[in-house]
Amino acid sequence: MEQEFWVNTTLGSVRAWKIRRKGSLHRIVIFIGLGEFCEKYADFISFLNEQACEILIFDWPGLGLSGAFGKPSSTSHSSDFDKLIQAGVDVIETAGWTNKSFYVIGHSLGGHMAFRLAGLQKFPIAGIIALSPMMLPKISPLFPIYMLANLISIMGFGQYLIPKTGQNTLLNTRKFSSNNLLSRNQNAIENVINLINKNPSLARSGVSFGWLSSALHSCYKTTLNPVFLKAIKPPVIILAGSDDKLVSMKAIKKALGFLQNGQLIFFNESRHELYIELPYVIEQVKNCIIGFIRNTRR
Repeated sequence: MEQEFWVNTTLGSVRAWKIRRKGSLHRIVIFIGLGEFCEKYADFISFLNEQACEILIFDWPGLGLSGAFGKPSSTSHSSDFDKLIQAGVDVIETAGWTNKSFYVIGHSLGGHMAFRLAGLQKFPIAGIIALSPMMLPKISPLFPIYMLANLISIMGFGQYLIPKTGQNTLLNTRKFSSNNLLSRNQNAIENVINLINKNPSLARSGVSFGWLSSALHSCYKTTLNPVFLKAIKPPVIILAGSDDKLVSMKAIKKALGFLQNGQLIFFNESRHELYIELPYVIEQVKNCIIGFIRNTRR
């Protein structure tokens, strides 16, 4: 049974889904990635439902149907990651899961936010499943780019698109390319394109100066911070592709050394979006998730 509901947050109204099947044994919150939307996770949600999981998923403020804050409106924009994670808290509380144990599956930006949620120590999180987590975006030279994005944001242009960041996105190209950064799975990418064609307002293309400045500030404060990482209490499994060019593998490996209970699994030649990668990768990812839940369930 799927229930769609809306949650009022300081960043506007957020669209959320709660999907439950009879006899659910586990609860899972899915934190989606940058530029994504709930519909993109339909197959993944079906798999989790088959594992007797109740699912909570939502569009982050500024993504999907939860508002459009960038300039142009197709730009992913957020200027405050503290408010962003608070919006996630608002959704979880509205769903009635405040005192209930649940897992967090976070992809990319969502993986970063999964760690931030655990850092609040507000909920009884059973475990974190981080898919290609954004411990740090893969950009270089890092500090000059951060300073420039921060300066442009301070000057009042934070909402504006960073040139060229939206150039090769699916919203713009509407076609599969063998060298795309997301997945090698043509059928999966074309399914996403079909969703975009049905409702282009769901998708985003490129990021704003304000988003990049806020994202890097959040990374410096949390997922690059040994003190923050050492305080993460739930068990963590990180799944990442060896051919991921969007998030820093160096930062992921370094973070692993500070976690109390963490493990890292790499998938050879896989790209950024493991949950829509080639079928054999998807199957391995599913097995890792099932095994992690089985070994950590309370």
